[in-house]
Amino acid sequence: MSNPKRSRGRPRGSGIDDSASLNLVADMMLKHPGLRATTAMKRLSPPPNETLIRRLQEKWKVDKAVLMKRAEERREDHRSTARAGTSKTASGGAAGWAGLDRQMRLVDEVQRSMGGTDEIERQIRAVDQMSSILESHKLLADYNSPTMKMMRSIEDHPAIKMARQLEESPALRAIRQWEMMQKRLGF
Repeated sequence: MSNPKRSRGRPRGSGIDDSASLNLVADMMLKHPGLRATTAMKRLSPPPNETLIRRLQEKWKVDKAVLMKRAEERREDHRSTARAGTSKTASGGAAGWAGLDRQMRLVDEVQRSMGGTDEIERQIRAVDQMSSILESHKLLADYNSPTMKMMRSIEDHPAIKMARQLEESPALRAIRQWEMMQKRLGF
């Protein structure tokens, strides 16, 4: 077993996937032909730090042609989709939406894979039942929590019961009425 000699120094590449940022840079450069790559990188949101800009510059230098080609393809797809959206549909002559047909096929495919709409509705009901069971279990757990037990014991304490009875007594009710009458008369 021979081991190839490891190269010295810092390993090549970070392994971080920057394809989304690089695609945005290519799209910006295609939209604004006079824009330079570094300027486009600085316009990304959120603004990148210097390390990220340097990493993107290195990757841009290697993959510039491929990224620009993909950006042109995305732009052409977007244009053809926009043209299809403004054209007339074959069935009724009304203006159609470009992605609607694709979305409807996707919905049909999902329904077929799940066994039809009846199966989907059954699964939705099962999920609703499970969530209500979990909610009731959570309420029960809250009811049996130490804090709730302490609150119930406080409510059942004899001093609290006596205070409640005093508050509801006819004598205290008469005192409150007397105070209200004094306020009305300005005493």
